[in-house]
Amino acid sequence: MTGYAIEIGTTRLILIPSDNLDRDGIRIPQEWVDLPNWLGDYYVGVQIDLDAGLINIWGFASHQTIKDRGEYRHCDRTYRLDSGKLVGNLDILWLATDLALNERAIVDEIPALSLDSALDTIRQLSIPSAYSPRSKLTFPEWGAILNNPTLRSQLHETRLQRAAITQTPVASFSLVDWVRNEFTNTIAAGWQNLQTAQSVTLSSNIRETVNRAKLINLQLELQQQTVVLLIGVVPETNDSAEPTLRERMRVVVQVYPSAAARCLPPQLQLSYLDENGFILRQVIARNNDNFIQLPAYTCPLGTELNIQLKLNDSRIVERVTV
Repeated sequence: MTGYAIEIGTTRLILIPSDNLDRDGIRIPQEWVDLPNWLGDYYVGVQIDLDAGLINIWGFASHQTIKDRGEYRHCDRTYRLDSGKLVGNLDILWLATDLALNERAIVDEIPALSLDSALDTIRQLSIPSAYSPRSKLTFPEWGAILNNPTLRSQLHETRLQRAAITQTPVASFSLVDWVRNEFTNTIAAGWQNLQTAQSVTLSSNIRETVNRAKLINLQLELQQQTVVLLIGVVPETNDSAEPTLRERMRVVVQVYPSAAARCLPPQLQLSYLDENGFILRQVIARNNDNFIQLPAYTCPLGTELNIQLKLNDSRIVERVTV
């Protein structure tokens, strides 16, 4: 939604930017006006001229004025206020800010969603679409997500994770290839035996598996962090079938520090994601952890796994087929 909130003392200003040179009015997304946790005291029209590199503040109106005199448009959920209804003298705005006047209209509270409803809604909104997620829900439903910082953050994170899955191709090999001792496509995709990839000390449960490792570079703001992603597979015990023909596999996923580091970076997240970017299982590295592991996962052959590594704003998704 177009807009940016700033606090000056106890007064909350909502800046509404536009590159429209006509100054015919301001159009404010409904969220900035009708959500109790989002609304402001005053709404300020800000003109942006990208070519000239200029920003011009050219008028403002109070929240009460927006509610009383603004035109609400259902088609795009915005309030529109003509330029003739805006106050152009910014000295009045600074005076009102100093006096801390209450010029907020009363708005309806947004009913909270149950946790199950909220998670179902977030799962729906994570599916890629040509339309904005705000257009898929009623305003109270959409507002209940935005009004709750935890749900809002989860929606943002889930959409990023879904995008990462969509942009990552499925690996050209299957994990069952490893049991069959077929590694040509695996090596071509950057997966190697552990001695080639990195020298680390394995935990006991991974030693019993057929495993391969891949160096993962997490690009951080000021540096690059390298870790070792390790996947191990074991055919599920079934005396009636040959090992290469068993229909289920147990998958173990671990992460180790690179040879240059003794421990994993704290807050490194290792997750299984579903096809919509929802976290199914997750472990987070603590201080001084020398490896982390997701719970072992037994699944049918052909199952697709989305494995995410995330540190701060850097994330990598590996998609593999069992």
